[in-house]
Amino acid sequence: MMKFSVSKLSPEGGRLGVLSDIHQSTKQRDVEVLTPACLMYTRGGSVPHLTLDMVRCLPHQSGIVELTVSSFIEYRETMDGFKDGLAKFVGISNALTYLAVQDSCKSAPAGYNDKSTVSVWAPSGRFRLNSASFMSFQRAAKSNITEALCDGDTREGCSKKRIQKAVNKTLQFLDEILEENLNAETCQQTEIFGVIEGGDLLSERLRSTKETAKRPVAGFVLDSFGESFMKEETRWKLLEPIIKELPEDKPRMLPQIGEPLDVLLAIENGIDLFSAFYPYQITGTGCALVFSWSDENKKTLNYQTNRPDDINEGFYIDLNNKKFAEDFSPVLSDCECYCCQHHTKAYINHLLVTKELMAGVLLMSHNVHHYLSYFEAIRQAIKSDTFALMKKHIQEQHMRTDR
Repeated sequence: MMKFSVSKLSPEGGRLGVLSDIHQSTKQRDVEVLTPACLMYTRGGSVPHLTLDMVRCLPHQSGIVELTVSSFIEYRETMDGFKDGLAKFVGISNALTYLAVQDSCKSAPAGYNDKSTVSVWAPSGRFRLNSASFMSFQRAAKSNITEALCDGDTREGCSKKRIQKAVNKTLQFLDEILEENLNAETCQQTEIFGVIEGGDLLSERLRSTKETAKRPVAGFVLDSFGESFMKEETRWKLLEPIIKELPEDKPRMLPQIGEPLDVLLAIENGIDLFSAFYPYQITGTGCALVFSWSDENKKTLNYQTNRPDDINEGFYIDLNNKKFAEDFSPVLSDCECYCCQHHTKAYINHLLVTKELMAGVLLMSHNVHHYLSYFEAIRQAIKSDTFALMKKHIQEQHMRTDR
C-alpha cells in the first residue's frame, strides 16, 4: 500500500511529506512525491496548449498526472481493447496517474445526480456512473491512484436533506469500490482516495470525515470547496475542524483550490496535494503570472520596464492591455521558462490581439513553470521556517490583485 510519511511539521503551519510505494500497475519508475505538491492538470491526457516535449522541460514536477473520467468515458470500449491503461494510451507511460471523477477547473452541471448514479459530462454528452461501472472504467484506465466515486453536487444554498443524501451515497460508493478493489487481481489494484462531502454544513462534513477515516483508504479528497460551492469565509471555517479528524499518516487533497494565497492557507491547515489547474485558468484570460514569494525572489523576478504600475501588479498581468504593445521586455526578467527566455510582452500582446494559437502556448509554458516553482518555494519555506514570511508577502500581493 502507498506510504505517506511526514518529514516536518512546521510551527508556522503546514507540513512536509513524502509519498512513496505507490502501487504501479504498469512499468513506471519508482517515484517519491514531495509534498506539498500539485498534480499536473490535463484535459484529454494532455497539458492544455503544450506539447509533451514542452511538458518534459518543466521544473519541479510532482511526477503525478491528473486524468479525469469525463475526458475518457466515451472511449471506454477503445480502452478495453487497448488493455495497457490510460498512461500508455495518452503517451505518458512513465508518469504516475491520478484518476479524478470531475474536472478540477470547471463545475459539472447541477441537478443531474440521482440516488444511485453520478453524472459526468464528456464532449458527446452525459454519462451515468455507479460504483460497478466506475470500477470497470478504472480497471481499463489502470490508474495508480483513484478518487472514489462521489456525489459533490452540493452547491451553496443546497438543502440539508440533499447534502445528507450526498454524504450517504458517497460513503456507499466508497464501501462498494473498496470491496471491488480488494477482490481485484493484484495487477489491477489501485490506491483509493476517499472523498469527503457535506456541502457547507459542518455537521455533515464531520460525519463524512469520521466515517471515511474509518475505511482503509490511502488518502483523502476534500471535495466541493471551490467558489461555486461555498463562500470563502465558510471554506476556512470548515477546513480546520475537518483536518483535525483526519489521520496524520495519510495525504489530503484539495482539488478545486488554486489561487496562490488560497494554496498557502490550505497548506497552513494541513493540505498536502492540489490540482495545477490555476495556470490554465489564468492563461485562458490572456494573463501571465508574475507574483513573487519573497523579497529576494521579488528582486530577481522584477520587471525590466520598472514602471510603477507594473511593479505594483498583483498575482498576474493582463497582456491583452495595449500598454504592453511596445514593451519589449520578457514577462519576468529572470524567469527561465521558454517564454521569458525567447519572447517579449509586446509579442505576446500581438499574438493575443491577432488571436494566434501561439499566445496560449507561450502563456501556458510560463504560467505552469511559475506555478511549479512556487510549490518548490513553499516546500523550501516550510523547511527553513520562513512560511509565515512567505504568507505575508503573498497576502500583500493578494490585496493588489484585481479578481
